[in-house]
Amino acid sequence: MASFWLATGLPLSVAVLLPMALETALRPAPAAPWRRPPQALLLHAGLWVLAYAVLLLALRRPWFACVLAGGLAVLLTLVNNAKHRALREAFICQDFEYFTDMLRHPRLYLPFFGLWRAAAGLALFVLAMAAGLLLEPPWTAAGPARAFWLGAAGWAGLGLALLALGSRRPLALAFEPDADVRQAGFYAALWAYGWAEMRPPAQGWPLTRWTQAQAGALPAAPAPQPDLVVVQSESFFDARRLHAGIKPGVLAQFDALRGQALCHGRLRVPSWGANTVRTEFAFLSGLDEPALGVHRFNPYRKLARMGIVTLAAHLRAQGYRTVCVHPYPAAFYRRARSYPWLGFDEFLDIRAFADAAAPGGPGPYVPDVAVAQRVRELLRRTGRDEGGQALFVFVITMENHGPLHLERMAPAEQAGLYDMPPPAGCGELGIYLRHLRNADRMLAMLRQALAESARPGVLAFYGDHVPIMPQVYAALGEPDGRTDYLVWRTPGPAGAAAPAAPPESAAPAQSSEPVELPAWALGERIVAALSPGQAHTPLSPAPAGGPAPGLSLRYPLPAGQGPAQAALMRLVASGRSFLFGRGPLRQRLLGPRLDRGRIVAAYRDGVPVGFLSFSTPGRGPYSLAWRDFAQVFGAMAGTARYAAFCLISRRERRYRFYVYSLRVAPEARRQGVGAALLAEAERQARLLGASAVDAEVFASNERSMGLFASQGYRPVRRIALWGLGRWLPAASMVWLRKTL
Repeated sequence: MASFWLATGLPLSVAVLLPMALETALRPAPAAPWRRPPQALLLHAGLWVLAYAVLLLALRRPWFACVLAGGLAVLLTLVNNAKHRALREAFICQDFEYFTDMLRHPRLYLPFFGLWRAAAGLALFVLAMAAGLLLEPPWTAAGPARAFWLGAAGWAGLGLALLALGSRRPLALAFEPDADVRQAGFYAALWAYGWAEMRPPAQGWPLTRWTQAQAGALPAAPAPQPDLVVVQSESFFDARRLHAGIKPGVLAQFDALRGQALCHGRLRVPSWGANTVRTEFAFLSGLDEPALGVHRFNPYRKLARMGIVTLAAHLRAQGYRTVCVHPYPAAFYRRARSYPWLGFDEFLDIRAFADAAAPGGPGPYVPDVAVAQRVRELLRRTGRDEGGQALFVFVITMENHGPLHLERMAPAEQAGLYDMPPPAGCGELGIYLRHLRNADRMLAMLRQALAESARPGVLAFYGDHVPIMPQVYAALGEPDGRTDYLVWRTPGPAGAAAPAAPPESAAPAQSSEPVELPAWALGERIVAALSPGQAHTPLSPAPAGGPAPGLSLRYPLPAGQGPAQAALMRLVASGRSFLFGRGPLRQRLLGPRLDRGRIVAAYRDGVPVGFLSFSTPGRGPYSLAWRDFAQVFGAMAGTARYAAFCLISRRERRYRFYVYSLRVAPEARRQGVGAALLAEAERQARLLGASAVDAEVFASNERSMGLFASQGYRPVRRIALWGLGRWLPAASMVWLRKTL
């Protein structure tokens, strides 16, 4: 073994220290190692020891493994700097999936990294692999194989131990990538962001602004309900602020609608230059960045599929048909899997445009005008029937997506966009303005379609982020990152003709005072536009009424620790199970980790008399981690209970909406409490887009079986718990389901 440690110790040291030395070339540059928190240094060392051990196990060549580890550090440095140059943000753990996206959608990513850089890097990798395999013989050819495998496993164990030590006290993260990289170092921040995404939030999953929309915080849309079209326009902002020589008529329709808008102004968006989904999810969910935490960077990786009530779910509960139109593959950003959870009935992706005309001019993506034609068809199918179902169409355009420098433009067309040409090197600006003018034409088509409909209509339009145009910004100055929005409602009686379109050369229209909004607050403005003249109050938790006299239901649970909350916790802790224990231990475990958005509580005269908890895939009523079990039950027993908890939770993910537990205080039984709790759970299931509610009940629990049967639940099949009969009161459970 001594020969193995001597042969691998030096290359391992280089593999750990070289990435730290390369951090000086990062943008932003991290603090010096001695200025970082101790756990950040442990995480850095653990990551690279583990990476070296994995490469060593795969290659059996100590120095070749060291070279590949160094090459990986160089690659991540280049990728980070390219991202920072384009998007003003450091590379984070959630960005690793872009490597696979780059293979499936190379045009979206490779030009920003550099085609020549990518080709040179690939050639260098092939040469390095060939040289390493030929020049360095496997260590097992000269030394004992057993010593090698034991030693490599020992290095891997050391890496895991360092990561475990560094994770015991999580880094204090601001979830501002540049600030966190400066404080903790690049690789420690990578690990910390990934670890934070896997761990449940300390205060439970965030509750959206729409969670209580059905409890009377917002007025329902009047009959006939207006159609609603919301356009998230790719890279849209008023570029005339960059250069005074741009013709005002480039955005003539936008100016006309802004002059008639219910509200308009600048929009503070959570992304710069890319990362459309951040603005998209902020708008749909109504959640700000602090509420999202680490999920702000890509909410579709995990959070979106855990039952987040959105604007679409709120409108669907009011009777709207909800459709998303996005002329790009639905698998991109995992939208195909996420959007049913967000409350959308239908998703029209690139396949819906296979036979669409492309009259919007040159460009690699589906033109905005073709998208407007598709939306107009949807409106025509539903808008002529006043008694039919109202339509909510959420449009995510693609025409103005970069990289703009790959497109070309004739000088004559370029000249038609300016009263005074911009400085040299601003060719991208002309390309951008061409697409901006097409977005303006899209606005005119949608405005006309809504005005011609038999029902009233609301049109909202906003930009997801500013475009990437580095040479233009170097010559004209960089924008502040805010985009523009407007919310417009059809004027006059339904079916009135649209106002005459303004001429192309019209000056910007004068309108009411602009209002600056964050992206997460725009949805409430739009819902208020659906019901003009009605009282509107911001969303806040409010109790939902129950059917039984004197009984009130509350969902979600209010924050705080009042007497009612303490009494509710005693009720939650009154049960017993192998997983959660009983009495004080159960309360210590579950109390701090309750997810307020997964528990419905029943109160009579302010006293809790029952509760129902439910789960959706990946999100249950208790946000528990291994540490929680270990602190309450000890390391050994806690590990066993946590392993069982993970296995059961994984099995329950097959249910779209699952009644996790239902408990009624003995003195309140047979008074309609359980039925009221189930009715509220079914309402929440509909809001989250579930088609059925599932539950599992012990076959011997006749009282629970009777309650579920009385509410329309039917047995699907019996689930045998083989071998557990001696410890459990029954050896089987019954899977119950109610179709909504």
